Amino acid sequence: MNRRIDRISSLPDDVLTLILSFLRTRDAVRTCVLSKRWKNIWASPSVLNFDFEYFKPDDVQKFDQFVIGVLKNRGPSDLDTLIYRGRFICKPSMRWLPKAVRLMPRVIIFNITVVDKFRFPDSVFSCASLENLELTYCSYGRSIIRPKSVALSSLKTLKLGFIRLEENLMQKLFLGCPALENLKLFECELYITEISSDVLKELTLDDCWQYRLHVQISCPGLVSMFIRTSMVSIRTILLENTVSLENACISLYGCDQKVDGNVLNSKFLTGLSNTTKLELYFCHLPECKEQLVKDISNCGIFNNLKSLKIGAWNMVNDFSLVACFLEHSPLLEQLTLRLDRWRDIIQEMLGQDVSLEFEELMRVKEVCDKKDKLRRGVLQEMPRQDVSFHIDCLDTVYISCKKKDRLASKMISVLGQQVKTIRNINIREY
Repeated sequence: MNRRIDRISSLPDDVLTLILSFLRTRDAVRTCVLSKRWKNIWASPSVLNFDFEYFKPDDVQKFDQFVIGVLKNRGPSDLDTLIYRGRFICKPSMRWLPKAVRLMPRVIIFNITVVDKFRFPDSVFSCASLENLELTYCSYGRSIIRPKSVALSSLKTLKLGFIRLEENLMQKLFLGCPALENLKLFECELYITEISSDVLKELTLDDCWQYRLHVQISCPGLVSMFIRTSMVSIRTILLENTVSLENACISLYGCDQKVDGNVLNSKFLTGLSNTTKLELYFCHLPECKEQLVKDISNCGIFNNLKSLKIGAWNMVNDFSLVACFLEHSPLLEQLTLRLDRWRDIIQEMLGQDVSLEFEELMRVKEVCDKKDKLRRGVLQEMPRQDVSFHIDCLDTVYISCKKKDRLASKMISVLGQQVKTIRNINIREY
């Protein structure tokens, strides 16, 4: 066989175009020197991926000229995806963007870091073909988006990162994006009082900071929600109308401020009561346990909850809180307890007097973190308590833990004594 035969060049144009669409545009353009066959193929891909990574830091103007040149020499065919990434020491030019928008892209992704404050051109907010828009800006201070108008009739997914969001902009976005189903906000400054939409199905608030007394979420069609924030900021979020919510993940981390009183307000918990899958991750809540137990009791029964995950708890203080959740979840089928710390403390706690009664609980998973370490001296301060499980239909138990972890055998012993219906016990060591 002649290994020097060029088999790739014999492929049809549409196949070569598809291959080039997976490359950064700079690399795709370079293929024009391979042969006459490749001279114009680079101008046809439906994906343009401009990345400043392979340019020198002071070559911002050269990069701008490259982008303009590619768009000037590209064919008139519609553009599916436009990607623009880079870390710039000065503001890049956006003169080329209106021409790119006229190519009717379906997806636009901007991820840039600039030293100076940067304002995104308005032209992208009037692209009727756009279905997915991602704008992530890191600059000196949060970037501000203030389009004169928003007309994105086809937009379904919007992701904003490191943006200062003001009330006027949020109103324009929801009015100008009638088909918006998925909203993701990442490390944004929220100068807003509400997130209100009848069509929104997925909402992500990832490490955003609220600068108003309350942020009200009123989205009757919301199905999935992810919130990661501090234990202080979570108290400003109110779930007013989330009747369709099925999946929710709430992750809270600590902060320098002292946390007292309500952590999850009762309206927030009530907004989660219709979920079928709920994940809660907390870093440290010893001073808030009693209030949380009270709030959970006041919010009613989680009648639809089938899967509950609770992670990163200080189990010395919060195991009874887990029990409270379980007592208010009569149809629960799967429980996952992620034990990031306090492995040996949990062993001692398995003597506590907390009675849990369920009809439908089917599986229990114990997940122990690889970095799990015993904090010496805590056991001496911890009161001994008994925990007894009365679970009629528990069928399978999953225990995932370190090799030769004493917790695994202890859990098997306790569950075996209290739950007579167990048929399968699976131990997953790592």
